[in-house]
Amino acid sequence: FTVIMSDPSRRRLLIVLIFMGFLYVYWANKASLAASEAVPPTIDSPLGCPEGVEFTVAEVLQHTKCQFVDGEFDLWLVIDGNVHNVNNWAMYHPGGGIICSGAGIDVTDIFKKYHQEWVFKEALPKWCIGKLKEGELMPPKA
Repeated sequence: FTVIMSDPSRRRLLIVLIFMGFLYVYWANKASLAASEAVPPTIDSPLGCPEGVEFTVAEVLQHTKCQFVDGEFDLWLVIDGNVHNVNNWAMYHPGGGIICSGAGIDVTDIFKKYHQEWVFKEALPKWCIGKLKEGELMPPKA
């Protein structure tokens, strides 16, 4: 530690790394709070989705706005036939703008590939607003 502190360039690097660590902790805490404040489930169903609420593909496609520049989001994602309103979470998504690539398509496979099981159990129920109308299919990924 003494060697690092005696060299000015290493000392600056250490300060920058410590600062980045604090920023990461702040960001992670803020993202965690945003996730907990996202749209809560309205009924205790297995996935937290309200019973009897269905959306057509056309209705889901009206909610594909995802602009990180102005922070404007109107983003619904379809995962396992359930419709999720992720407006409150999109800005804090750890993968950044990649969440926007799910706009207007069924993201089930992508979601399962990149998310751990706890996300399915804890996060998705908070954002579920209904189901995709039976017989309707989202367009495939382009």
